[in-house]
Amino acid sequence: MNSTHKKALNDRLGQMTVKQRKEAQRQASEMRQAAQKNSKKPAGTIDDFLYRLLCNEPKGVVGLVVRVESTLCHVQIEMEVKPMLLSRESRPVVGDEVEVDLEKNRIVQILPRRTELSRQDDRNPSLSRPVVANIDVVAVVVSVGTPPLHPRLIDRYLFAIHKGGAKPIIVVNKLDLLAEMDAVKQLDRLEPYRALGIPCVNVSAVHGKGLEALRAQLAGKRVVFVGHSGVGKSSLLNALLDNAIAETGSVSDKSGKGTHTTTSSSLFRLDDGTEIVDTPGVRSFAIDFEQEVIEGFPEFQSIATGCRYRDCRHIDENGCAVREAVQQGTVPRTRYETYRRMLDGEVATGMGFVCVKCGVTSTTSGAGTQHRNHCPRCLHSVHLDVKPGDRASSCGGMMEPVSVWVRRDGEWAIIHRCSECGMFSSNRIAADDNGMLLLSIAAKPMSKPPFPLEFTEAIEAGV
Repeated sequence: MNSTHKKALNDRLGQMTVKQRKEAQRQASEMRQAAQKNSKKPAGTIDDFLYRLLCNEPKGVVGLVVRVESTLCHVQIEMEVKPMLLSRESRPVVGDEVEVDLEKNRIVQILPRRTELSRQDDRNPSLSRPVVANIDVVAVVVSVGTPPLHPRLIDRYLFAIHKGGAKPIIVVNKLDLLAEMDAVKQLDRLEPYRALGIPCVNVSAVHGKGLEALRAQLAGKRVVFVGHSGVGKSSLLNALLDNAIAETGSVSDKSGKGTHTTTSSSLFRLDDGTEIVDTPGVRSFAIDFEQEVIEGFPEFQSIATGCRYRDCRHIDENGCAVREAVQQGTVPRTRYETYRRMLDGEVATGMGFVCVKCGVTSTTSGAGTQHRNHCPRCLHSVHLDVKPGDRASSCGGMMEPVSVWVRRDGEWAIIHRCSECGMFSSNRIAADDNGMLLLSIAAKPMSKPPFPLEFTEAIEAGV
């Protein structure tokens, strides 16, 4: 139930006597119990049924939206699926319960949603647009290898899932592409999520490994699969359904990213009562309010009670218990960095950060630029683009300083190499960078020259 529905319900309840409210709650409880008997899925809260009873009681036929196309919406009414024309006013999503007018072949209203998953509107990023409704579980599909595993992208999905009210599960696909030791290293990056109690299931859609464990986690629930392009969502869906119901796409050799293959949303039912929603790939999620971002990181909640200030944002305040927990290792640095990028626009564009490698908080003063992107103490960086909006195109790995060189304009620069994808980049040396460490990096080539130094002496002597 969204804030508008809650306000409407509270207004109606406020107009009633105590006796009337008790009677309404009794009727809503009976409605909920009846709905629960006829469904394997949670029937919603008492408030949901109170809203239907007092504010939005459907007078017509109620159906379930099972497919949405550009101009049509397919609604299941009992055992029959009927196409309904879409209007500008009514934009349902798969999973919505709707009241329909069969004579006019139209949707009268969308009933309150118990959960939803939303993303940013393409035309207006300040608005959110629902993608799917009334889901129980959101399966975040990630892969190891190509595309690489992105913890920060997982965090953004988890935030949206928490905000919408569903439960998350992380599905790691393509394990067959890695050697055993490499797979263990990749899977260790998911330990912070396991510590939060989020189920993590390892599968190979191609070879069928781990599918039974995944089916057991999803049995009897309504599920939507989300994830970056190329992680194998469609292949995984095909494997679960034992039927090629979605065209699968290949990974681009040039970008290492997949091509989107799903163009409309549909709902499919399995024999064990599981309902799977196949929906187009979702990359960005709406972040509406600061408090919602904070609530999206539940591991901060108990720690934040120790902050000096009640309204602490956990960014640069003195006496912040969350930042202290990050320094001590109680809160994973990757989670905290994602939190800061989602909450603070300045952090997202590189204007100050906490080094993931050594924990030092960097500012822009020593760098002489608003795009500070390496730590002045250990010289490490995170593989993220400086330009706002382009961060998803980089892998998020650790950029290690490997050499020092002079640019064409005379500036000295550090050469970084990403430990995850191997890409090289250069960042100019700042005034407050660690001089001794820079000197040691610059001296490395001389410690192991590519040929004996006597050879250069012979050249100088004209031999």
